[in-house]
Amino acid sequence: MSRTTLLGLSFAAAAFAQTGQITGRVTDGTGSVIPGSSIVVTSAATAIERRTVSNEAGYYNVSLLKPGEYSLRVEQQGFKTAARAGVTIEVDQRVELNFTLEVGNVSERIEVTARATQLNTVEASRGQVIDNQRIVDLPLNGRNYNDLALLSPGASQPARGGRFGGFSSGGMRATQNNFLLDGVDNNPYELASAQRRSEMVQPSIDAIQEFKVQTNAYSAEYGRSMGSVVNVTTKSGSNQLHGSAFEFLRNEKLDAKNFFDPANRAKPPFKRNQYGFSIGGPVIIPKLLNGKNRIFFFGDYEGTKVRESATNTNTIATSRMRGGDFGDLFAERARAIRDPDNNAPFPGNVIPAARIDPVARTLVNLYPTPQSASVAANYLHLAPRIQDVHKWDARIDTNIGSRDNVFWRLSQHNSDNPATLSLPAPAYGGNFFDSIVEGINTGANWNHVWTPNLISSVRGSWGFALFKRDSPKETNGELLNQKYGIRGGNNAIPGGFSSMGITGYTPIGIGGFNPVDRDSQNRQIAADFTWNKAKHTLKFGTNILRSQNNIFNIRTELGGYSFNGQFTNDGMSDFLLGLSNNYTWNTRLQVDLRSLSHGYFIQDDWKISPRLTANLGARYEAVLPYVDKRDRMGIFDITSNPENPRLIYAGTEGKDRFNRAMFATDTNNFMPRVGLAYKLNDKMVLRSGYGIFYTTFEPFGDAEYLIGNPPNAYGVSFAASATAPALLLRNGPADGSLTLARASGLQFVSYERHADIGYAQQWNFNIQREFGRDWMFETGYSASKGTHLMQRYDDNFSPPGPGNLNAKRRYQRAEIPGTGIVTSPLGPVQGYHNNGNSTYHALVSSLEKRFSAGYTILLSYSWSKAIGDTCGGGGGDSAGCGFQDLRNLRLEKGALNEDVPHRMVVSSLYDLPLGSGRKWGSGMHPVLQAAAGGWSVGSIVTASSGLPFNLTVSGNPANSGSITVVNRPDVVGNWRDGTRTVNRDFNVDALVVNRQFQTGNMGRNAIRERPQFNWNFSALKDFRLRELLRLQFRFEAFQFTNTPRFNVPGAVLGTATYGRITGADTPRNLQFGAKLVW
Repeated sequence: MSRTTLLGLSFAAAAFAQTGQITGRVTDGTGSVIPGSSIVVTSAATAIERRTVSNEAGYYNVSLLKPGEYSLRVEQQGFKTAARAGVTIEVDQRVELNFTLEVGNVSERIEVTARATQLNTVEASRGQVIDNQRIVDLPLNGRNYNDLALLSPGASQPARGGRFGGFSSGGMRATQNNFLLDGVDNNPYELASAQRRSEMVQPSIDAIQEFKVQTNAYSAEYGRSMGSVVNVTTKSGSNQLHGSAFEFLRNEKLDAKNFFDPANRAKPPFKRNQYGFSIGGPVIIPKLLNGKNRIFFFGDYEGTKVRESATNTNTIATSRMRGGDFGDLFAERARAIRDPDNNAPFPGNVIPAARIDPVARTLVNLYPTPQSASVAANYLHLAPRIQDVHKWDARIDTNIGSRDNVFWRLSQHNSDNPATLSLPAPAYGGNFFDSIVEGINTGANWNHVWTPNLISSVRGSWGFALFKRDSPKETNGELLNQKYGIRGGNNAIPGGFSSMGITGYTPIGIGGFNPVDRDSQNRQIAADFTWNKAKHTLKFGTNILRSQNNIFNIRTELGGYSFNGQFTNDGMSDFLLGLSNNYTWNTRLQVDLRSLSHGYFIQDDWKISPRLTANLGARYEAVLPYVDKRDRMGIFDITSNPENPRLIYAGTEGKDRFNRAMFATDTNNFMPRVGLAYKLNDKMVLRSGYGIFYTTFEPFGDAEYLIGNPPNAYGVSFAASATAPALLLRNGPADGSLTLARASGLQFVSYERHADIGYAQQWNFNIQREFGRDWMFETGYSASKGTHLMQRYDDNFSPPGPGNLNAKRRYQRAEIPGTGIVTSPLGPVQGYHNNGNSTYHALVSSLEKRFSAGYTILLSYSWSKAIGDTCGGGGGDSAGCGFQDLRNLRLEKGALNEDVPHRMVVSSLYDLPLGSGRKWGSGMHPVLQAAAGGWSVGSIVTASSGLPFNLTVSGNPANSGSITVVNRPDVVGNWRDGTRTVNRDFNVDALVVNRQFQTGNMGRNAIRERPQFNWNFSALKDFRLRELLRLQFRFEAFQFTNTPRFNVPGAVLGTATYGRITGADTPRNLQFGAKLVW
């Protein structure tokens, strides 16, 4: 075998998922197959060749081709050589190219000039490729490529309440997407469920070659996801040195005002700079190494700096108050300060200096000097809000001999967000923390060719993601509780400063939940094989993933004090006397979770006939539940014996995985996949597919609750009586009082011990039609059915009706093993259940024009309905989660939080026809050419239905008890009547408070926010500096028309904002940029 034979393994710089393939059939003029024909594929970027031969059925398959442009050559003795250039391969694309050879001399060459078809004639999965031109040229706020995933048919904005963004696909939660980077796992499982970040790393768009969003019935290669699979492939070097350098600028002077901002209010300061570079090419070391055609490198860096301000209006103690003189308070508000010893007013509204608590005297003087003489809103703090983001990638592609290729990449993505303080240090003003999110992902891949028809790919990866929250840097890590004499709790926490909550005033201190350290680590190894035999392309392989999630949450181990004015008629005077009305303290949460999952798949793409291809596959996955390496988990076991639930702890009833994990492994995760693609003619294809897709073990973000059962975790609180404070500040809690025996308000956590892992069935039927020059239309039906979806609700629910809430609960007591402590009455029990269901049905259409004649267009439209009885597996999944009556979950069936009935998005790029090399103006004056010639414009226009939301009632008329009490109103009219205004978004008179002891008759998610419209626009112009060097100027407008996108109106009947819209999303903002490209 020649050196260039199979040297094209450099094309296969990533796993199968990140590469494409060319397949086809070689025949003669009579239609007879020609086995043994030589097929040569050449990369336009590297000039490296890949060779194979047609098999006994005349079919050939060249897999593991990195996205890019290729040329093909087909040779056979006795026939003329057929050649085809300009074949573009996209990520995870299978291009079918058939050749008909003419009789003649092999030295004679016939060039095939027709462009490759856009039709997908060989598989049934639905998906959309976002190519490099769209990634770098479309207007993209924040340069976040995930926003471009929303160009895909069937993708939509995530449910409100998610903190990390992302997107929903097929009606599934945003946490159900599977992110792959160069073929390796890029999912920060624990951080994703905790809604801190959707990917371990998110490369700069200048480092991304392209990506593909697969939304329905994808092949058996993919697992661990019920939503989309997002395949991102990074750039690699080529034989030419290429790169870029860029900077983008935004500031408040270019931005519009928010719809609700007063006309006379100045826009707050805002500046954002994004800058960086990329470079790639062959590795060349003079006199030592010439890496052309063999070794390539690519590297990039992107930095983001955001500088803005938050205006905080504070009420702090006046200078006179700090010495005990509350005369200002009496003069301004006629409020007398009472002596708690006799309930008589202090003479002159002055507290004697001798009675001021010594700790309070120290703490009150941490307040800054008031800026006005008023007792209210007397200090305005313009706090800097800072974000620094750094991300980079380094990549090497190497060919070793003629049969082997090795690829390696290392990526990092860090975000630093210092605390935005309500008050300057040392007062701080409440719960404000520095936070850091870090991500690292590295992957390596080795491809080996065993024979021309058998290829293997082995890859490994390691990923790390961290969310860290700590005290503001201004604390310098001091032991502040000790410094200021605050007693109780863990005073050995660096930077720890218990919060002093003072009713009517800005708090002093920092507070609890600090520090927090949550990290995910994934180690992956996988092997895949591709075997071409006759009419079959067979793929099979395995994937093993070890997941490690470490959670450390200090919670309120520092302790926290509250002063509400109960004793003196004012919160600040209570504070100065050290008379707290409440003190809370909690143990820390710490768990080090370990899990192992392994999957196996086989996929056969069977060419039944030249027109019909069948995709037949199966996948099996086993996901071992998490265990804590120190067995610190516990569970309130209700499901094993509902009549006699009990607390059990990891490892106490056996050291097997079931007893350590508290859950049984679901071993029934078989996933069939089947698809058909039938080519009606050269311009039309019918496709249909079906598959089952399992999620992974879901409660990553809530896994800390597994140790939330006492004695692993508990809280202690001291409450004031009518005459005595909870604690005196100078004394703090007594030694030995922060114990389990003193715990109050204990809540227990329950999980199903033999739960089935959630899964979705997906199916689709669609038609693709190619027409004109480079146009393709696709339309069809897509659907999914979710089963055993996780949701959270109270396992000790108190049903609607009269009587004491706790007395109505099923379970009245629980004993904590080994302590003799009995909790009674037993309150809510946080239960996690895999019994949710959902359905999604959609008409999904797209119209796409491949870039030619100076423009490209992609139009996507979906008409869908997503309904179900589930509202998320954790408390923070989305807004509006909650159940009215857990005795009848069928009444909770309604629109899912992700339901968007209509969604259309149109993206386009257009080279304006004026200027050198364009339709008009080639001979224009150089000055005119510089000003008006060579412009290109880009646009993304999105119009969609609003997301649904819940209406609830203030209070608890039904007298029900749950983790989250939800009372929905009664419908007595048509809430859709009338004109929608910001002060009356719906007919509020059509809804009334539900009747006493009964649930409301309004369904869940019955009302929908207003339709959303957004237009992002860009204008670009290139200045050619040299033959291979150009400077690009960019102007971008986000929310170009400044059409208000209103927030959800007040949704709680009985509150002041009910039915009113009081906020809107970000208004129009403009961005300028410059980019040097070579």
